[in-house]
Amino acid sequence: MTEQVSTLNYSQLLTLTSNTLTEELSEKKVIVIVLDISGSTGTSFNGKQTILQKEIEEVKNYVNKYPNYIINLYSFDTYFTFHGVITVLHGHVRMPILSPGTSTYTIDPINNMISKIHNKSINKPDKIIIYTDGQTNSSECQVSECFLILSRLNIKISVVVVSNSNTNLELISEREENSLAGFDLLRYGQNLVNDVEIYNVYHHTIPYKGARSSKVDRNNLQFMGYSIPKITPSNLLNFNAFFNILLENIKKNNILWGENNTDLYDMLIEIGIILSLVRNVGNIFNKDDYIINDMINKLFITINIPIEIIIDFIQHGYISAINQKPIMLTGLERHVKESVVKQQEFKDAVKLLENNGTTLGLKSCISLPYNGYSITIK
Repeated sequence: MTEQVSTLNYSQLLTLTSNTLTEELSEKKVIVIVLDISGSTGTSFNGKQTILQKEIEEVKNYVNKYPNYIINLYSFDTYFTFHGVITVLHGHVRMPILSPGTSTYTIDPINNMISKIHNKSINKPDKIIIYTDGQTNSSECQVSECFLILSRLNIKISVVVVSNSNTNLELISEREENSLAGFDLLRYGQNLVNDVEIYNVYHHTIPYKGARSSKVDRNNLQFMGYSIPKITPSNLLNFNAFFNILLENIKKNNILWGENNTDLYDMLIEIGIILSLVRNVGNIFNKDDYIINDMINKLFITINIPIEIIIDFIQHGYISAINQKPIMLTGLERHVKESVVKQQEFKDAVKLLENNGTTLGLKSCISLPYNGYSITIK
C-alpha cells in the first residue's frame, strides 16, 4: 500500500513539523496599524482602485485573518488621528471614512502611541504595522530613534508598501532598489525593522517579501515566525530535532515553495541565521564545520537543488546575522552573490596575512582599525 502524499504550502509544512510550534493565528496579540493617508495615496493603484483603497483593503484582510487580535488604528498625513480599536460586526470590518491629505509624517503617530503606552492608556502592542506608499517626511534621526525605542519595548516593526509601479522585484538593480517606495524606513531603521512587504501592480495579490531582519532572540527563538525550543551554544539537540523532523516532512509531502522558490530560499536563509547563534567561529562561515556540513548534505539529498545554491543562501543568512544587517529579498540572487564574494575575499586576505605577513597581491586588503577588521576594496 502506497503512502499518500499531501501537497502543503510552506506555512503548513512548518505547522506540521513539531508540536512545539505555536501558530500565530491562534494567539491573542495587540497590534497597532499606522495607515498612510498622505496626498499621493489618492493616485491610482491599478486603474481600478486608488492606493488608499488598496491599503484599506489589505488592512481589512489582515483584521479578518486574525480575528483574535486586538487591532488599534492610526491614520496620518501631516497630522495624525487615533481611531481606537478596529471592530468587526457580522463579518464586516468597520473602518473610519478616510481621504487623502498632504505630507507623510510617519513617526508622529508612533511617538503618540509610545506616550500612550507609558501613560498606560493603551496596552503595549506586540507589533506595529506601517502601511505606506512613499518616502517619509520624518527625518532619519526621528525614525531611527523611534524604532530603537520600539525595539527596547520589544515591539516588532513591519512595513507594508503599496506602490503603483509595475516592477518585478525579483529582478531589480541596486539603483532601483535604493529608490523603492517605503525603503527609506528600512534604511533608517536597518535591522530594527522586522520585515517589509510590497504590493505593486506586478505583485498585486500576494505581496513580495522585500526585506527582513536578521536579528534573533536567543530567549524567544523562532523559525519563520513559529516558536521552537531554546537553543544555546552548548546544546544543539533541540534544533537538530526540529531540523530532522522538518526534513522528514519535506520528504513525505509535496511542498509548494512559492513563486520561483522564494519560500525555499527563505528557509535556507533562516537556517543560516540560526546557525550564526551556535556555530560562530571568528565571524566566518565555515561550510566544512561538521554540523554545518551535515545539514548542507541532508538538505541536498532532501530538496534536490544544486548544493552550491544551498550553501550560498545559508551563508547569506549567517553573514547577515553576524553583521546585524537586514536581509534584502529584492534582487535576492544579486545580494547572495555579493555576500558570498565578500566573505571569500575576507578569508583569502586572512589566509595570506597569516602565511606571508602581508596582503600584497590581493585586490582586497585588511586594515586593522582600533575596533576590529575591515576590508578595503582597491
